[in-house]
Amino acid sequence: KEIYNSDNLLTVCITEGTTSACEDAMNTAYSGMAPFTCIKKASDDECLKAIKRKEADLTVVGGNQLFVAFEHYKLAAIVAESSSTDLGDASYYGVALTKK
Repeated sequence: KEIYNSDNLLTVCITEGTTSACEDAMNTAYSGMAPFTCIKKASDDECLKAIKRKEADLTVVGGNQLFVAFEHYKLAAIVAESSSTDLGDASYYGVALTKK
């Protein structure tokens, strides 16, 4: 399922780094798709709230926030990555989330 908002601009919520670095990275990695813009919030929870308020389309959180994102904000995971090649051994999971 493709994720686009009404103006074909995808807004990513970040908690670290700069919005310009985020936009450069996203637009380079996903050139040919809808353009990306980034907003910065103080915490993962603030990014989850931003998606709920339709200020952002997606964010990336650690696996420990996945339950909160689903249970409190009804967000769905669309991408996951692990820092280990053996998922049973991984100590960190990154999850991209968006509104269902």
